[in-house]
Amino acid sequence: WEKFWEVYRRLFAWVGILLLSTVTFLTGGLFASAYSKTTGVATAISYTITALICLVSFAPLVMVGKLSHGFAAKILAINPIAAAMQVTSDGFPEYSNLWIHNLYTLIGITVFFLALSTARVWYLFHKQD
Repeated sequence: WEKFWEVYRRLFAWVGILLLSTVTFLTGGLFASAYSKTTGVATAISYTITALICLVSFAPLVMVGKLSHGFAAKILAINPIAAAMQVTSDGFPEYSNLWIHNLYTLIGITVFFLALSTARVWYLFHKQD
């Protein structure tokens, strides 16, 4: 039973990372749409946000030795791919609980995007008065 529960714990953690990543990317798109005048610009900003979260946050792997371990862990905590790799295949053992830090980071980013989007929409609707 122990192996059974371990497999399902990992599966639920992976699904949580996947769903939270999706919500983060959606709120990033909402943020981009709230502040952009055209759909094309909003799309470009949204893709840039996604690339920063998924690709640029892998920078500590390329810059090994140039960043402190703590700073590298903070940057990798943004990356949902690294978190999913740690949950599913015990990747990144040198960064303990990376996937938990990723969940907290993605929640923070989501709340940030949602707050800024809400403020912008509130401003636009009250500006019409």
